Amino acid sequence: MKLYCILEKDGVVAKDLEGIINTIPGLCALGARSDLDSGFNLTLSKKPDLVFINLDNFSDNPFLLVNELHQYLSEIPKVIGLSKGKDLAYEAIKHGFVDYLTLPLKELDVRKAVLKYLKQFSIDKGHTICLKSYNDYQFLNTRDILFLKADNNSTDFYMKNGEEITAFKTLKTFQKSLPKNFLRIHKSYIINQDFISRINFGKQRCYLKHCIEGIPFSKSYAEDLKLLNHQFEQRTI
Repeated sequence: MKLYCILEKDGVVAKDLEGIINTIPGLCALGARSDLDSGFNLTLSKKPDLVFINLDNFSDNPFLLVNELHQYLSEIPKVIGLSKGKDLAYEAIKHGFVDYLTLPLKELDVRKAVLKYLKQFSIDKGHTICLKSYNDYQFLNTRDILFLKADNNSTDFYMKNGEEITAFKTLKTFQKSLPKNFLRIHKSYIINQDFISRINFGKQRCYLKHCIEGIPFSKSYAEDLKLLNHQFEQRTI
């Protein structure tokens, strides 16, 4: 899951932009900031993957934030610029912006820019899942997740340290944004295949490191596990 924030003085524009982005799986909002200092502080403290910035808000030096980030961060977030005109587009490209949108925003343009970003910069390992509940944000490293279990319209995350965390979204929602090492084995379970220690096809149970109980898998997902088991067999000594 990619984290993003918005630097925009106009609250209506920021709300509209966030509303569009939040319909696209794979991104989690850190919020909007209306001034450069608080936006800079948010970027340094939360380290978002993507920043939307209205360049017209900072007309004296619209690229100051991007220039200063290089002094403090080893990994610079990708930036999408906003502006009423196209005058700053060339400078934005020179400063490494991944896209540039003109105001007023069009939903299609925003959607294209976000999907292009996700396609170009999404990665399959070592990323973070953001669980959002009202104004509370919780960040989980996918390397620490053993499995996910559906519970009606919520999802329970089981962590390798024994912690159990509930998120109020469906299992299907998270399935779309998890790395490729996560495998659905049942209508109620998604497992992290990096923790598999045993597969019992007779009992239809999959066992994970750090877990005592086996996790059931259904016949409809058995072929995926057989393929995975075959891959493991190729590395058998």
